[in-house]
Amino acid sequence: MPRTGRGGARAGKPGASYPNRSDLNAQPVRTGPSRSYGDAAGLAEAQQAVPLPAQPPPSLGAPTAMPADPVTAGMARGMGAGPSGVPEAAADPVTILRAIYARHPNEGLRRYLWELGVE
Repeated sequence: MPRTGRGGARAGKPGASYPNRSDLNAQPVRTGPSRSYGDAAGLAEAQQAVPLPAQPPPSLGAPTAMPADPVTAGMARGMGAGPSGVPEAAADPVTILRAIYARHPNEGLRRYLWELGVE
């Protein structure tokens, strides 16, 4: 059955932001200094055609995501686990590839491991 009409009512207005879709609200058009004449205008036109998504500014004063770890965790000095706290398997690419294949087996990765002689 063919559709008639042009769809339902629209919630937004052209050029206005959407209150419940923050990912569609764009950043203002910004250009830096141009190297040659017309570069800045071209960049501005490109940003108007495909606007950059709005992103919140980085919050450097926010609380840490890992409150149990000291700031020096992973370093050779200070509190917390040092470099020895990192598993050795993380440095070995073949071990990582085996773990990936065990979790997500596919023919291409199996052949690659076979060519390496470590299947």
